[in-house]
Amino acid sequence: MILSLISFSLIITVISVVAYTLFKSPNLSDVSFNEPVNISPLNERLLNQSSDTADVDLNSSTYPKIDKSEIYGFYVKDIEHSRGSLETNIDSMGVLVPNWFTVKSDGSIVEESEKSIDSLARKNKVKLMPQLSIPDGQHSQVMNLVANPDSRTKLVNQLYEQVKGADYRGVTIDFNGIESEHREAFTAFVSELSAVFSKNGLEVASVVTTDSETYDYAALSEFADRIIVNLYGEHHNATQPGPIASNEWTQRMLNELPIPEEQLIISLGSHGYDWNIGKSEQTQYLTREDVMKLASENNIDVQWDQSSGNPYARYKKNGQEHIIWFLDGATLYNQLMISLDYGIKGVAVSTLGYEEPSTWTLLQHSDQLDQYVKGLNHIKPVLPIVNEGDDEFINVTSATNAGLRQIEVDRNGLIQAETYKQYPIPYYFKKYGGSQGKKIAISFDDGPDAEYTPKILDILSEKGVRANFFVIGKQAALHPEIVERMYREGHEIGSHTFTHSNIAEDSPLTLQMELNSTQWLIQEITGHSTSLFRPPFTTDADYGPDELKNVAAFQNMGYTFVGSLIDSRDWESESTDEIVNKVMNRLDSGNIILFHDSGGDRSATIEALPIIIDQLRKNGYELVAASELAGKTRSDFMQPVSESTNAYMAFYKIADSIYIFVVTFVKWFFIISIALGILRLLFLLFFSMKHNRRYKARTKLGKRSPDFAPFVSVIIPAYNEEKVIKNTIESILRSDYANIEIVVVDDGSTDHTVNVVTRYFKQHPKVRLIQKSNGGKPSAINKGCSEANGEIIIIFDADTSIAENAISLLVDHFTDEKVAAVAGNVKIGNVRNIMTMWQHVEYVTGANLEKRAFDELNCITVVPGAIGAWRKRAIAEIGYFEDDTLAEDTDITLKLLRKGHRVTFEPNANAYTEAPENIKSFIKQRFRWTYGIFQCMWKHRGALFNPKQKGLGFIGMPNMWFQYVVQGLAPLADLFFIVGLLIGDTSTVLGFYLAFLIVDYFVALYTFKLERINVKPLLLLFIQRFVYRQFFAFTIWKSVIFALRGVLVGWNKLKRSGHAQLPAKQLEKNA
Repeated sequence: MILSLISFSLIITVISVVAYTLFKSPNLSDVSFNEPVNISPLNERLLNQSSDTADVDLNSSTYPKIDKSEIYGFYVKDIEHSRGSLETNIDSMGVLVPNWFTVKSDGSIVEESEKSIDSLARKNKVKLMPQLSIPDGQHSQVMNLVANPDSRTKLVNQLYEQVKGADYRGVTIDFNGIESEHREAFTAFVSELSAVFSKNGLEVASVVTTDSETYDYAALSEFADRIIVNLYGEHHNATQPGPIASNEWTQRMLNELPIPEEQLIISLGSHGYDWNIGKSEQTQYLTREDVMKLASENNIDVQWDQSSGNPYARYKKNGQEHIIWFLDGATLYNQLMISLDYGIKGVAVSTLGYEEPSTWTLLQHSDQLDQYVKGLNHIKPVLPIVNEGDDEFINVTSATNAGLRQIEVDRNGLIQAETYKQYPIPYYFKKYGGSQGKKIAISFDDGPDAEYTPKILDILSEKGVRANFFVIGKQAALHPEIVERMYREGHEIGSHTFTHSNIAEDSPLTLQMELNSTQWLIQEITGHSTSLFRPPFTTDADYGPDELKNVAAFQNMGYTFVGSLIDSRDWESESTDEIVNKVMNRLDSGNIILFHDSGGDRSATIEALPIIIDQLRKNGYELVAASELAGKTRSDFMQPVSESTNAYMAFYKIADSIYIFVVTFVKWFFIISIALGILRLLFLLFFSMKHNRRYKARTKLGKRSPDFAPFVSVIIPAYNEEKVIKNTIESILRSDYANIEIVVVDDGSTDHTVNVVTRYFKQHPKVRLIQKSNGGKPSAINKGCSEANGEIIIIFDADTSIAENAISLLVDHFTDEKVAAVAGNVKIGNVRNIMTMWQHVEYVTGANLEKRAFDELNCITVVPGAIGAWRKRAIAEIGYFEDDTLAEDTDITLKLLRKGHRVTFEPNANAYTEAPENIKSFIKQRFRWTYGIFQCMWKHRGALFNPKQKGLGFIGMPNMWFQYVVQGLAPLADLFFIVGLLIGDTSTVLGFYLAFLIVDYFVALYTFKLERINVKPLLLLFIQRFVYRQFFAFTIWKSVIFALRGVLVGWNKLKRSGHAQLPAKQLEKNA
């Protein structure tokens, strides 16, 4: 007793400590990938800044609506931002300008179109006018070609053929970066190109800057269909700091441009420049989002310069003063209003993906700008997620925020003040670790596995390769010695969650438990923590914005996200060569290879691994651990366990041992249970098929003895059966067996049962009514038997309707003097809902299948009360029916078998009984049956494994015990199944369970075919097997409790509905 209390206390203590640690995140090593940068804000306004708004007068208070066909979007190939903006705003533009054409210094034109973008534009009826540009550093060479008439003509014709061949609407010439010396050559090129294109129904647009020395606006306007002016550049990376496009400058540029209004397209930007004061050569181009991110991370205030109508921000970086001037939604609004006042044909968004989302609202409602200006107060990020870099160490550098600002307008409707309250920030995914030359890291997910991981470790040891293993906690708990070996042999270990959970779907609490349980386990096994983590189901952080909260959460816990861009796809590959080829063909994609060392058959992975290692080295690659790719060491990510956490290790050691025992027990308990279930089904199938062959052979010969027609007494015990008794008697009177009497024994009914029998059958010569005081069903049957005149007694429940040939078929078995009882085939006569349909399936696939099989072995354990025939002499010898159990039919059947009599089954003696139509009635009925059968099992326990009656002792009785034990443990088995899937050998558990379901289904299908009934109810067999058995489990445990308490149970009978019916066509006649 004391030992038990100590053991129990120890287990509770271990569980409590482990549960506590699930919510106590250990302190992990702080690994930083960013170089330390000292940035401090300079939030004072510029001293030389005027407080007066620039004097910009507008001529009109109303403006035209820009036609959608004159809204241009400049798309940048392979830029995530650009694609995202295009897909979102394709409905708001009329012309798409993708940067697909490049003219090289040798005069060739390279096209890099994207089929998906092309299809998107055509689907939405957006004109495609790809951009033709010059690569950086090749402007002089290209323009020299353009200056030559012959090469220019060749270039024009080549461009025409490519545009025409691709069925584009035209082309957009953007030679940004040419010098003033190229002015005439550029004009000549546009002139000649426009002549060819115009003649063939194609359009030409020319992009120009506001540098009048480089572009001949007047001449270009004569040739090009549209002139797209980049309406920014007042200050840029080659000038001193200043506004990018002030209001005054914008108005002046428009007034000075000799471009007709019907051809003028203004291109508005959303970018800026970061000037290092005193070091102008270090000026950097920034997108608006770059500015927002920098300001948000460093508490920098964005200021508004009223004199220019442009925003700016100031800060110090490593002691150097910086100033940023940039364009945003407010400047776009002002420029758009000024341009509309001047008169323009359309607007171009200079770089899709970097504009404020409000841009498109303004362009759609250019005739109502004053009504939409307030919409600028709320700013959404263009994309919810921004990827920086394309490497495999992934860091979320900011959390997403919607932006908020306050704006003020002047008398002209122009914005005169802008104050940012909160910056619009998407999630930023910064990716590190790819700039390491020809270095490759090998990683494995989902292990460890007892079969495959040691073989992989052997190969790595032989080849002298250190790798990364991202282990699943439940696997590490089962194989701690393998994890310990990983660390001992120099490999890096990371977490892959405890159960291979999808963190995108996990709650924060679940994520914490998944990571903490695995972390503490790794610490207990290796003595070191790990901050390496790879989430299951992703290798490159391919998450949506709603799923990124958990990514930020595990990063805040101290974990480093390690991806993999070289995916071997070994989990789906069928051969070694396939794995090798996939890896070697993807080496340009990244620096970390992903394999799996568990979760399936990894034989091909093991065969491929040494081949891949050899080929990588042959191609000049150095194989390193992943930490080296990030410029770190293993000790940076796996530090020794601190003294403060050592106290938990002993508890995790004990918990791990308990876990291994539980998982092993669950696995084998489930496997053995399923295996026994399958063997039982196959056993029943074999002997039922044998019975069917024997039965068919006998029925071909007709009756055993045509002259055998003994007098039969049909006994119907009745208690409160007024709704069903009439139908039962009438069905018996329709029997084709004439030599019978019907004895109705009323056991003190309190309803009108007696009145019904008297009213309808008082004058019938074959029907007798016996009344007695209530004494229970066995006493009613015995009363009928004592007054019965027949040598064969057939007992029917009062709710049973029988087929016309049922009695004849039952009686025929008694030509064999060894036969003491015959069981009929009980069927459900009121299949009206899911509950009765499931009972219908149970009767056919369970009880009746058993009877067919057990007939062959003389071990039928119950002749049912609904329809059973008895030799009077045999039951008289054993004292008729006893009332010391609630299952008198089972009790007397077992007594006959133990006396050496034969009990058989007549499959075509069909009786249709009424089944409970709701759960309450079902449980009430099954409780009585179960309680009674338990009584019988205990009463006849001496028959279990008794060699005197081998069939009963070694088949019938063990089957009864097996059924009730298995049904009673069904909820536990289902729980073990779920636990086995989560923490055990998933493939084995699932395989055995599916095997059982498949065998069960085909046995059920065979049984239904045997009974010649519709198989449609089997469509829900899988659901029935799971749900229906829970009711059985409840009744079994209720019976056990009642038995232990010594509670007595009476008739506890079902309230009749009278819905049981014979089938319209009695196929039994053909039997």
